[in-house]
Order: sequence, then structure tokens, then C-alpha cells
Amino acid sequence: MMEKFTKALTKIILIVFASILLWVILLGLFDYDTIIYNFNPIIVILGMVFYIFLVRFIYKKILPKIEDNKIIPWILVRIIYD
Repeated sequence: MMEKFTKALTKIILIVFASILLWVILLGLFDYDTIIYNFNPIIVILGMVFYIFLVRFIYKKILPKIEDNKIIPWILVRIIYD
């Protein structure tokens, strides 16, 4: 019971974290305002594509290995909330 809760909580936290980062990138791309910071939209698009591939890699390859370990999800939760 507790193991299922821990896995679900870890997935939820990682998905929320990835969604927030993606939202920030998309907001910076589509709500381009030169008053705050002048950046190249092409570099942002390339960074966003890299970020999507990185998140997909983490979710498919690394997350299943982390779920088997009982201490790593608690470390991730502690890092995110501190």
C-alpha cells in the first residue's frame, strides 16, 4: 500500500515539475517581450526540443530504475520541497 503511494507520489511530482518547466519555456517562446530579456526564439525552440527529449528519456529509462529503489523517491521529494 505504501509502496504504491510512494510510486504514485513520485510520478505526480516529476510530472508536475516537468510541466512547470515546459510551461515556462512555452511562455517565454510565445509571450516574447524584449523589455525583460532579448533572446533568440530559434535557440529557445531547440532548447525546448532538447528538453522534451530529455524528459521523455528520464521518464522511460531512468524512472523505472528509480521506482525499484525505496530511498531515491524520498530524496527527490526532499530536494524538490527544500
